[in-house]
Amino acid sequence: MDVSALMGDDEQLASVLVTHAHLDHFRSLGENVVDGAPVLASAPTAAVLEESLSENERNDRATGDVEGALDALEPVTGWRTLLGDDAVRVHPVPAGHAPGAAGFVIQFRDDGVARHLLVTGDFTRTQTAGYPALPDSLPVDVEAMIVNVATADEYERRLQETLETTLARVLDDDTTLLTGGSLTGVHLARLLAAAASRFSLDVPIRLVGQPAKLYDALSLPTDRVELTPEYADPAAVLDSGAVTIAAPETPVDGGAKRLFKAIEGDADAALVQATTGALDPVTGAACRTDAFEVRAHPTEGVVDGVVEGYDPLHVVVGHEKGSALDAYKDKYAAFVWANQDAIEQTLYADGEWQAPPWVSERAEEYVYGNTATTGGTPLADDAAAVDASLPAVEAGDVLLHAEGIDVTRLGERFGSASSGDATAGADAEGSEDLSTVLARLEEIEALLAARGVLDDRVPVTVDEFGDRTVLVLPEGVDVDDADDVHVFLDDE
Repeated sequence: MDVSALMGDDEQLASVLVTHAHLDHFRSLGENVVDGAPVLASAPTAAVLEESLSENERNDRATGDVEGALDALEPVTGWRTLLGDDAVRVHPVPAGHAPGAAGFVIQFRDDGVARHLLVTGDFTRTQTAGYPALPDSLPVDVEAMIVNVATADEYERRLQETLETTLARVLDDDTTLLTGGSLTGVHLARLLAAAASRFSLDVPIRLVGQPAKLYDALSLPTDRVELTPEYADPAAVLDSGAVTIAAPETPVDGGAKRLFKAIEGDADAALVQATTGALDPVTGAACRTDAFEVRAHPTEGVVDGVVEGYDPLHVVVGHEKGSALDAYKDKYAAFVWANQDAIEQTLYADGEWQAPPWVSERAEEYVYGNTATTGGTPLADDAAAVDASLPAVEAGDVLLHAEGIDVTRLGERFGSASSGDATAGADAEGSEDLSTVLARLEEIEALLAARGVLDDRVPVTVDEFGDRTVLVLPEGVDVDDADDVHVFLDDE
């Protein structure tokens, strides 16, 4: 990236927005901080960048004036003005995808009207390590979207397989090494801790090296998770019946290589690799080896649903190329920009959104006729809506359902494998016990609240009468159709 090449002689950079702390999104940041512009990121992403920029500079993977980029870095939690008296301002919103990842709402004001664009960045509609997913709606009208359309058809299935395989290896008393990118390691540690807690499993979890440093930078809960940022002897952080999480995604260099060398000849050890597909996984060792391509992106259908749900007038498609990018041309009832040319185009001018120059008058009428959000928000009439609170990029409890994990399947496999007096699995007749039902209800409630579906929480209690479990709703709450409740529980 060369931001200076994009600007004319009479232009200057107002800000750099960093959506998340994966290397391909910040590698050349130090080369592109000019004109004293601030580098803005969500608070958790800024905390990770404080660690990751310096680490990658030491390894010759981050370029340019890294120290200058760090000096310019600012965490943003609410609205942040970029130009004028709130003439242009931005606000981060959750994006799933990676711990601390964010999209940005960009607001600009023109002649008493506020207009809003949404930059999604890389996103998922599932939580990631307890950080919320990209919301399916916002309290402002989104008139234009810059949407990343990188997709992965089997992300949730591969994540499930990684989690199940790791748990199985540890419960088999293997010395287990789990490798992934540093933020992927943070994500998997939180999932393992949540699953171990849910099913009362004895699964010691140890994060080492860079994943441990990032976990600490994010100030995430350390229940069931041990952090070892520095170690001299691999044997000190490897144990039978425990999982050690290290980076990078395949153990070909760095800390993961040192740890793998300590177990590769051990038939009672296991290597589980959570890869992105960029490198070939390690195979052929005496220890057990598994690899799963875990790319945290939505399916194409989910991308379509997000775009259609926001119903913007303009859709600018990014993070793809070639035929995968071409597939989005004319896909939505919007003006779709899905090209990679270097021509400067105008989306908005003289108080109006601009149709692409190649669009016919008939096509323009079709788009305007099928798009609801084109009028902006009058500042004087509805200032409260313009300044409405947007969802925060903050970590909450890990909700396995919300992360895309099939909790029922986990229970069927590991419920009876738990130690102590655990009763989280299914009994001999296949019915769930009271503690499992209660846990599921809490998870469902929290999941819906996080998605903004549950405007007012309805407290629910659970009583047992003989061999039946009965849900008791508060007085005054009506359920007209029992089928609705049944579908609601099954779907969530």
